[in-house]
Amino acid sequence: SGSSKVTRALVEALRAFSSPKWWLIGKEEGKAETPARKRLKPEEFQQKCAERHAQMRKVYESTMMQDSEQRWLRKVCSEGTAGDRIASLTMLSQVCPVFATGWITALLTMAGKTARSDAMMALDALKDLFVNTLLPDRKLKTLSQMDPIAPKGLNKVTWTQITVVSFFEDYLKTAFAGFVHVLSEAAHSSVAFFKTKSIRTAHELLAAKPEQERALLALLVNKFGDHTAKVSSNVSFHLKQLLKAHPGMKPIVVREVEAFLMRKNITPKSQYCAILHLSEMVFSKQDGEAAARLIKLFVTRLEQALAGGAGPS
Repeated sequence: SGSSKVTRALVEALRAFSSPKWWLIGKEEGKAETPARKRLKPEEFQQKCAERHAQMRKVYESTMMQDSEQRWLRKVCSEGTAGDRIASLTMLSQVCPVFATGWITALLTMAGKTARSDAMMALDALKDLFVNTLLPDRKLKTLSQMDPIAPKGLNKVTWTQITVVSFFEDYLKTAFAGFVHVLSEAAHSSVAFFKTKSIRTAHELLAAKPEQERALLALLVNKFGDHTAKVSSNVSFHLKQLLKAHPGMKPIVVREVEAFLMRKNITPKSQYCAILHLSEMVFSKQDGEAAARLIKLFVTRLEQALAGGAGPS
């Protein structure tokens, strides 16, 4: 029958999404297309992406429910201990990332709960998931930033790949921003362990992937203002480690610390920690921009001090 043919075609299309490197799905086919392709209106493209993702996810879920291991994992997600639920949600998210939106959202919900031990486990699981499975080595795009190509001239599998992957990337960008927000909330906990944990996680994410770079760096630098000495010293340590791995980030780090120092009502202790870190930065011949900016910052701070504390103090 016609409906069975459609179902078989959809199931066949699922094979295209078996790769864990979702950002590569459909790319080779897309490269073969001419640049003069017809474009849809952005809102129309976004609607089609959402519709096709929902359609394919429904087929995927129906197919997975025929697998006994998948059924067991889903049962654990609703009936197991917090640790078991987190482990099961992580495993389900790794099987086929583009259709894991529900599982990722569930992990984010657990990470944002007040039961801190459970939240920390969920944060750890999400960090590993984002670094090792979900995030590509580039910044993510929203649907509004993508090329709204039309289906005309594309075969159905390629069109399905493009729309499903585009929808997932848009979702993932929002989800990861939510994760960074949860991490920022943990960084403001009254418990030192949670603060140091969130700082370390922010550093690991910054070192591994470019997504949310500015927000993660701000999270780190802001903790120079923490009243706990161990926390503020950890910030300097992690920033040094970050620059060892990515020396090209020195100008960005200098700018972020400069912005921190320009705030009103910054405490002398916070100011000292930030300036001490900057004074310990090591520059090479390639770091002329960052070094010049740092010298200018030091001169400005000195002038403010000699003028009797004009400006932030």
